[in-house]
Amino acid sequence: MLRELQNREQDLSAKNRELADLLERNQALLEANPDIMIVCSTEGILLDCHPKEMTDDYLMPPHEFLGKSIDEVAPEYVAKLTHDNIEKVLQTRTKSYATYEITIQKEKRYYEIRYTPMGENRVLSTMRNITELRNAELEGKRLEEQLHQTQKLEALGRLSGGIAHDFNNALAGIIGAAEILTEEHSKGEEKEFVTLILTAANRATDLTKKLLTFSRAEVSEKYPLDAQDIVTETVALLGHTVDRAITLNTEITARDTTIIGNTSLLQNALMNMGINASHAIEKTGTITFSLKNTHLDKEYCLSSPFNIEEGDYLEIGVRDTGCGMSPDISAHIFEPFFTTKPTGEGTGLGLAAVYGAVQEHAGAITVYSEPGQGTIFYIYLPLAEPLSLPVQEKNRQLPRGTETILIIDDEELIRKTASHMLESLGFTVLTASNGREGIELFQKEHHRIDGIILDMIMPVMGGQETFSLLRDVHRDIPIIISSGFTKEKDMEQLRAKGRVFFLHKPFKKFDLAELVLRACRN
Repeated sequence: MLRELQNREQDLSAKNRELADLLERNQALLEANPDIMIVCSTEGILLDCHPKEMTDDYLMPPHEFLGKSIDEVAPEYVAKLTHDNIEKVLQTRTKSYATYEITIQKEKRYYEIRYTPMGENRVLSTMRNITELRNAELEGKRLEEQLHQTQKLEALGRLSGGIAHDFNNALAGIIGAAEILTEEHSKGEEKEFVTLILTAANRATDLTKKLLTFSRAEVSEKYPLDAQDIVTETVALLGHTVDRAITLNTEITARDTTIIGNTSLLQNALMNMGINASHAIEKTGTITFSLKNTHLDKEYCLSSPFNIEEGDYLEIGVRDTGCGMSPDISAHIFEPFFTTKPTGEGTGLGLAAVYGAVQEHAGAITVYSEPGQGTIFYIYLPLAEPLSLPVQEKNRQLPRGTETILIIDDEELIRKTASHMLESLGFTVLTASNGREGIELFQKEHHRIDGIILDMIMPVMGGQETFSLLRDVHRDIPIIISSGFTKEKDMEQLRAKGRVFFLHKPFKKFDLAELVLRACRN
């Protein structure tokens, strides 16, 4: 009997040790678990929790809520969520999952919660803080949307550039023919109608320039300029344009305002922004142009959808006290043809041109707006060393010459009008309707040809291939690239191969003749 009691005591001691080891292991597992565990009754009474001393910023200490109902200590939507899941898991005897968000002191925390049945009338709630994971997901979605927006704008830019090329080809012929009629054949009422044609064509040219600026296809000359002068002049021009009930202000704190850019592009961009701002103001209000120096760090540049580099920038702000915009509208304002104005009252190209001008200057643009709170745009342009601005004056007397020019262009109207313009000024002109025909003609007549005007987008043989073959025949012949859609990068590659000039379509007689003389005689 004593032996049996001793054996039972030994077995009990061994089981107690096993139980103690098990409890120790379980406690270690509990301590290592970062989740918060709370036991609730069927009625939602909080009975127990782990850890006992909670460190989570968004939950109260256990002694403040143990023994209380979830309705007393949690937000209404969390309490309802808990009651619904307690009922669900007790009925189905299966686990249930949910997520919820708590906002404390303007900060958000996200939790994933798992409800597990414990016996007949208790439920274990396991709460995991997934704030970092959820914030990472939201940031990923934001970056994905930003990439999508950038890709969409780039695709729209390519489409805009292609459309502008076709428009410019047609406009070049229209403007050229109208100029010839104006000079030589039109009188009285006829001349009046031809002048109307020229006016309409020039307006259409302005639209295509905006398209090309958005697509960054416009080849524009850049030089050192003082942005403060541009802002001052823009404000003066707006003073004669916008309603007098609108106050125009300038706030200039920048010490350095010299940038490398194109005056026309920047002034057009600021005028578009000023006019748009005036349209957003219903009766009275204020538009403020500001200039200040700022430094954009590497982190900002990497997160920007624009291709910008770390450095010192000039910040140009345009702020209005108008009606503001919703996020849905501000997300699309830089897209070509997007407008909130009634049909017929806006082209939707103004801010698209601004976007293109900013890209053309290796800068960035951001917009902040809320309905009823106004809008502010910030343009960031790289600063440059102050330099003297070049001064150029043009003698508007039509230049004359005796050179022989070869025109290679697939548009018959352009060949005819350009030929007539040059021949009326003493030049001799040969023409070809495509690249292959142009090469054959140049091979036969290159000894008497002084310069070539070459279109870049043609059937049969494109401008790039034609250019290379022309250079094989005569390495130093001056070639004028004439196109409505030529990118600066393409022009740089061509300029590296010899005497290359650029003539933008549509062109006028003076510009054509002046460039031909400069190309052939320099």
